[in-house]
Amino acid sequence: MDRVCHRGVVVGVGHGTVSVRIAARGACGACGAADVCGRGEGKMRTVDVRYEGDDIGVGSVVDVAASDADGLRAVALAFVVPLATMLAALFTAFVLTGSEVFSVVAGLTALLSYYLVLYVFRIRLWGCFRPSVKRVL
Repeated sequence: MDRVCHRGVVVGVGHGTVSVRIAARGACGACGAADVCGRGEGKMRTVDVRYEGDDIGVGSVVDVAASDADGLRAVALAFVVPLATMLAALFTAFVLTGSEVFSVVAGLTALLSYYLVLYVFRIRLWGCFRPSVKRVL
């Protein structure tokens, strides 16, 4: 299984989690989707990763790795499923009512509802992703 790995610095240690600040890499600048995914050149992101060890402290340099399957799952949850949900609501409302305005409202309502459900279940969804942290010597 392929893994995507990013090097970062630990900026916080909590109960069972570490917060890691990750800098965008040079390869992200050449990627056409860098602006969309937020990993564009010069941007710093902080990610929280579960970690149960005690050998990582603030200031430690670590590698954060996630599987390709986790990446695909994240893209599906963030982009593919909401698009399909919105289009299904849009077309269904138009077929049932014939009103374009009502169809747009139904599509946007479905999209808002989807992201609200994601927000409500964010803790449970966080458990579905399994990034790992490894200290760099």
